[in-house]
Amino acid sequence: MNEQAPRFTFDEAAYLVETLQSMRGAGHDERSLVSWLSKRFEMGEQEARAIHEGFNAGFEQGANAGKQRADRGDQPAGPADGNDNVFLAAYRLGERQTRAEAPKTGEGPLAALGIFVFVVLCGFPAMELGGFGFNFPITFHTGLYCSIAGGVIGGAMIGRKSLLAGILGGLVAGPLGFLAVYFYVQHRRSVWNLELVLVQLLGSAPGVLVAVLVNKLTRRGSEEHQA
Repeated sequence: MNEQAPRFTFDEAAYLVETLQSMRGAGHDERSLVSWLSKRFEMGEQEARAIHEGFNAGFEQGANAGKQRADRGDQPAGPADGNDNVFLAAYRLGERQTRAEAPKTGEGPLAALGIFVFVVLCGFPAMELGGFGFNFPITFHTGLYCSIAGGVIGGAMIGRKSLLAGILGGLVAGPLGFLAVYFYVQHRRSVWNLELVLVQLLGSAPGVLVAVLVNKLTRRGSEEHQA
């Protein structure tokens, strides 16, 4: 006679997979986890192994989804043995942990390169026009176009987790940072590098606010759509 594996509510399954993940992190192997499940829920080894397999499959797929930054609203196909809540809870745990380990917006080598692009294309042309560069023959309009390109490209690289927010924020921050430095260095005989950094940061601040606002709006819209 085959025993029916217990059906867990999602809250029960979430607690269960957290426990299994903690035990696995403490060094318990598959055999000990299956044995624990069998004793804890008074089930046969086959049923315990089915639950463990659902946990493993869900966690692995969730981790992969987290790496790919998949939409949280995507519902994975659960196993056919009635343990779909265990699978789904493990999927979400794996996705959540992988996302937590991933570089945040503004972190990582790509973001560092984005900041470099932003500074070079938005700040240097303004300094060049003020007489503090390498005497390249550029015009104000050329510098402005460079700042727009630098803002969009740099913003996209810095805010890669929210591409729209990064692009729109950069589109505002780039030209404003350029204008702030351009007007600040006019009629100046010397400037400190720290001055230029602070001026460009202050000038770019509205673009940062735009990026934050757009990011919040897009995340809220995504959450409402998933609900």
